[in-house]
Amino acid sequence: MLYQAAQAAKLELPEREAFHIFRHTYGAWLRRYGNADVKAMVDTGAWEHEQSAARYAHAVASEDAKRADLFPALKIAKG
Repeated sequence: MLYQAAQAAKLELPEREAFHIFRHTYGAWLRRYGNADVKAMVDTGAWEHEQSAARYAHAVASEDAKRADLFPALKIAKG
């Protein structure tokens, strides 16, 4: 489906691009929403070494970064 969307948008994706897009999304979401640590990520079998899974450590927002959630929402005028 990614390649179909790219084709419809008249974009060319490099070879294996879909794999990397989905692998990085999976890794980031596993850390952020699944609360998985590096060992748990390796245990899924998607990563062979903890060093490879460790690159997703940045996906977990720090307490300081979460303060941005306290900002007021912008109201966007329609039309």
